[in-house]
Amino acid sequence: LSTKTDYYCYVPSVMFSINDKGYLLFPTYSNCIDHLKEYNPNTNSWAEKGGFPGQLRSDAVTFVIEKNAYFGLGSSTSTNELLNDFWKYDSENDIWSRVADFPGQGRVWATSFTYNSKGYVGLGRPISTDVPAYNDIWEYDPGINEWKKFIDYPGSQKAGLFAITLKDKLFIGLKDFWEYDFISDKWKQIGDFPGNHYAGPYNIPFIANDTVYVGSKMLNNQFTIWKLDKYE
Repeated sequence: LSTKTDYYCYVPSVMFSINDKGYLLFPTYSNCIDHLKEYNPNTNSWAEKGGFPGQLRSDAVTFVIEKNAYFGLGSSTSTNELLNDFWKYDSENDIWSRVADFPGQGRVWATSFTYNSKGYVGLGRPISTDVPAYNDIWEYDPGINEWKKFIDYPGSQKAGLFAITLKDKLFIGLKDFWEYDFISDKWKQIGDFPGNHYAGPYNIPFIANDTVYVGSKMLNNQFTIWKLDKYE
């Protein structure tokens, strides 16, 4: 990853992990031949995996269920059109296959998360900032390869949000931060997030010891870890 060509290929990337291995997907430029890299921390080595067979794109979204990664949406780098196709990457067999298309509007800067072996995708916006962003969230069931409308998000910002699930709750936001209870089907605002409020890959949520943390790149280029102390 050291040459200038590599740098331009790899900046617009999507990241995910499966079975303690990290994956970087680079489906943006045609001169980036190897679109998927796998990192093995046990051997500290990278391996080339099967290239993404769909349209080249930017600002796409991904989620992982068990041993499979799901990837889609974004805008075409050749035509700039919004895409709503979705693909599954089978990590055991290193195979890509197309699954059911996302039924909502094509979009960029969407948000994704998983819960109870199902994937959730929504929010985001059209390419034009003159058009309102979306507040819809859709549920994907890999067992039957079907999407259905799940719920609308009540927050004020809707593009480039970060989200994570813990037990039976979803935590999602950017500036105004919200909690959704899957059992009671209720939203609750839990205060403003004190980190970076810019949409995009500036905030990375993770869980440690049943606690939600968010790593946030601040405007002074410092990286700060924030902890969600209490939730009900």
